[in-house]
Amino acid sequence: MKSPSVIVPVLSKITVSTRRTVSSTRLSLTRMPCRDALPMAAALATINPDLSAFAAHGGKLVMWAGWEDPQIFVWDTVNFFEYMIHQNATVTDRKLIDINYENPEYPYGNTTLYSSVSPSLRSHFTAASQEAYARTVAATNQFAKLYMASGVNHCGGGPGATSFVQNANYGELTQALVNWVENGVPPGDITITKRANNSATGAVQFTSLLCSYPTSLTYLGSGDLLSA
Repeated sequence: MKSPSVIVPVLSKITVSTRRTVSSTRLSLTRMPCRDALPMAAALATINPDLSAFAAHGGKLVMWAGWEDPQIFVWDTVNFFEYMIHQNATVTDRKLIDINYENPEYPYGNTTLYSSVSPSLRSHFTAASQEAYARTVAATNQFAKLYMASGVNHCGGGPGATSFVQNANYGELTQALVNWVENGVPPGDITITKRANNSATGAVQFTSLLCSYPTSLTYLGSGDLLSA
C-alpha cells in the first residue's frame, strides 16, 4: 500500500527583534526593518505555482475552498490554481491561453493582442485558446485538483453541504484523495451531503456536488434542487 506524500512547511526559527522602539503616536513604516520577517516568509509563502518536483515525485494534491468564506478572499485560491495551470502549460499552449483570458486578477492574460483582427480570425484564436486551456487543465489534474464548495464558509459551516469536512470516516474529499494515492483512481465530481445543524449525525436535508474546477455547480432550471 502506498503512503500519501505530505509536504509540511517547517519553520525552524522565529526571530523577534526589539531593536527599535516605536512611538504609540508616530509610526514610520518606511523606517521599520522587515528583514527579520523574511525567513518566516520564505518558510510559509504559498505563492509559487511550480509544483513540478511534487508531481514528479508522484504526489497528489487536493485543494478546496468555500465560496461563502468570509475570512479569506476565495478568488486567491482560484487564481493560485490558475497560476498552476499556466505553469503546467507548454510554451505554445501558454501563449494561446493568454489570448483569451479575461480574469482581471490573472496577470498573464493578453486579450488586447488580437483585438484588431477580423471576427473570423478572432473566433479561430478563441477556439484554439479554449482547446489549449482544456489540455493544460487535464495535465494539471494528473496531480492536482481544486474543489470550490457552494454555500460553504471558512473550513465548514454555512448553508451549503459540508459532510466532506465533518464526516467521522474522514469525509468524502479525504476518501477521494486516499483512493487516488493508494489505488490510482483520480477523483471526479464528488457527492456531498447537507445535514441538519451542520452536524455529522443530523438528518439529511439535501445532497450536492463538489465539482472539479473549472467546472461548477449550476442549476439548469429543472429537477430537484435538493438532490445532486
